[in-house]
Amino acid sequence: MGSLPRLSVTMGERRPVPTAPLPEHFSRLATSKQTALLYDDEVTNNRVTYAELETRANALARAIAARGSVNGRNTDEDFVVAVCMQPTHGTVTTLLAIWKAGAAYVPMEPTFPQARISHILKDAQPCLVVYDDTAKPKMFADSGVPAVAYEALLLESSGYSTQELEDRELLNPLESESIGIVLYTSGSTGVPKGVRLSHSAICNRLWWQFTTFPFSNDEDICVWKTALTFVDSVCEIWGPLLNGRALRILSKETTRDPQRLVEELAENRIQRLVLVPTLLRSILLYLSLNPSEKLLKRLKLWVCSGETLNKDLAGQFFQYFGDNNGFKLANFYGSTEVMGDVTYYVLESFDQLSLFPTIPIGSPLQNCAVYILDEEMNVVREGETGEIWVGGMNLANGYVGGQAPEKFMDNPHTAHPGTQPTNSLYTNMGVPSSWLKEGKTFQYNVDKHKAIKHETISLGEEFNRLYRTGDFGLLQKGEILYMGRLDSQVKIRGHRVDLQEVESAVSNVPGVEKCVVLCYGADRGTPEILAFVTLQDEARLAGHHIEAALKNSLTHYMIPQNYPDTENDSSNMAGKLMQFG
Repeated sequence: MGSLPRLSVTMGERRPVPTAPLPEHFSRLATSKQTALLYDDEVTNNRVTYAELETRANALARAIAARGSVNGRNTDEDFVVAVCMQPTHGTVTTLLAIWKAGAAYVPMEPTFPQARISHILKDAQPCLVVYDDTAKPKMFADSGVPAVAYEALLLESSGYSTQELEDRELLNPLESESIGIVLYTSGSTGVPKGVRLSHSAICNRLWWQFTTFPFSNDEDICVWKTALTFVDSVCEIWGPLLNGRALRILSKETTRDPQRLVEELAENRIQRLVLVPTLLRSILLYLSLNPSEKLLKRLKLWVCSGETLNKDLAGQFFQYFGDNNGFKLANFYGSTEVMGDVTYYVLESFDQLSLFPTIPIGSPLQNCAVYILDEEMNVVREGETGEIWVGGMNLANGYVGGQAPEKFMDNPHTAHPGTQPTNSLYTNMGVPSSWLKEGKTFQYNVDKHKAIKHETISLGEEFNRLYRTGDFGLLQKGEILYMGRLDSQVKIRGHRVDLQEVESAVSNVPGVEKCVVLCYGADRGTPEILAFVTLQDEARLAGHHIEAALKNSLTHYMIPQNYPDTENDSSNMAGKLMQFG
């Protein structure tokens, strides 16, 4: 009998993960006088210790709990506090305090258009909004949600005890499956959806990071540079702070200027950095133009996520930093619905670029699984293209309000104790039915085409659900390759943008009759959004008029850069209008 074909199912290692909610992990570090936060402030001391952060957060949590009304809410609803603040030490204190108060935080940018803020407040139904001086109180006035300035809340907190909070003082006592963060993402319906991330999902992602890319003994400082509304900020903030490291808070001005960013990274002796390929390209360009300064020699781990990492950019990386000398370029793949990342692949030399047609997105993180399925939800064979589905501990607990249930589905490939799965996956893998009835998990050895029994690990409920990514992929040589999107979603500077949402917004601009929105330049690593419009009769609109109108409904990274008029353009966009209409 010949060997069985390899099937496109890959599983990460099964590892134990702490079950305590995240603020409890922080409290264990709270006695330390070690620096927790570093920031620029010409007026006050520019550092906060772990003990100081714990004390401030405990007091602030009491003020939040006192203001956070739970009257009239169902017990199964999420307890949420909205945060509309720029990255500061006060922001970190507020986030930790919200957790300590037994709630989840939902971040909003002060620069968000009013329509987006209003939608988030209506959809998430927070019991409170905390804002800083970069936000205007009138942004929340019509929502019916109480809003308080951070400085006012801080003043209130001065009257509270700073000792550890008890359950009776919380809005809702936390468990590992409690929702910790709600992040809003672009949606195909034109309406953003709130992704509900549990403490256990966040924990699994962070503890995988601690194990796979451990901090070195002399690695004292990490940086927070990503917007709070972007999922990468979760690991940037809480990765260092739950591991006893200092967090350097960078301003937006610094992160947008490659020279200032490089200087900050070098001055603080940063050893790891997460960034989108677009930013990596800008940094490498700056470094290549300053060859006399061999900067960032200590920065050994570079993690790219949020956009496709192409071979050309990876080649530039190794051309500058060299081969096999400790520098690593990691390619992370995922989305907000899987706590940011679910697979990874690490490059350490230029030679690795020739192993695959594209840079792989790799293999799953711990306690996660990736299935590549056809349209009937059957697992495809290795080398065949299918849709990427994800299971495991990183999965979000769905969307706020149960939206888009088709994105989170029961896993037809999970064997439950005492049952026999109807799908042929297990028999194809040579798994005896007795193993399934015992409810034991197994690993599939793709080299020996053999299932290996694990007696000590029970089948986890975390694999009972799958998330539909909407991405095409295939398995090759044990690694997953990304093959494109099934729908209209793209990544712009790491932010997920659904072109249908942009198209809907442009179409609603007075004077626009039809519109098609496309992403251009993604293959070169410089993606931008173009909106091709047909104007109504007698309408006189320039691109800047449309752009001004869109600022009321779209965030800045979603606004198109060009607006060709298809009536006066010979680029055959009329055919595209018919195709997309």
